Amino acid sequence: MYEDFFPNCEDADQNRQVYFRFTKYLQKAIQVERAKYLKKRACEKANAEAAQRMAQTDMDQAEEQNPIEDLILREALKTELTKLSPKERVAFLYRFVYEMEDKEIAEHLNISRSGAQYLRSQAAKKLERQAEEWLYD
Repeated sequence: MYEDFFPNCEDADQNRQVYFRFTKYLQKAIQVERAKYLKKRACEKANAEAAQRMAQTDMDQAEEQNPIEDLILREALKTELTKLSPKERVAFLYRFVYEMEDKEIAEHLNISRSGAQYLRSQAAKKLERQAEEWLYD
């Protein structure tokens, strides 16, 4: 068995030593790879559990929200949306309500993609400023 391991080596003891060293090296390499694999699996499992806990927390918080507060915020958003220009309003709603990409928004409004990005970002900035005023005033 050892003789076949390194056929060019004439010394049987040397061949046996090389075989044992190589076998030991392979065992160690396998142990290291197994440890890496187990660590990766543990991390993936921990990440999945953490994500599930976060999602449950978000759902619990959403259930705890006050319906009157939701109504007030909804009405305030409607009021602020009417203050936007028609194109800004449409670009904002297409992006954040209908989840359209800027390219699709541009096609619907017959403007360039960069124009759609600009309208969307301007609308979002204006609404963010108003939201800060609602929260901090």
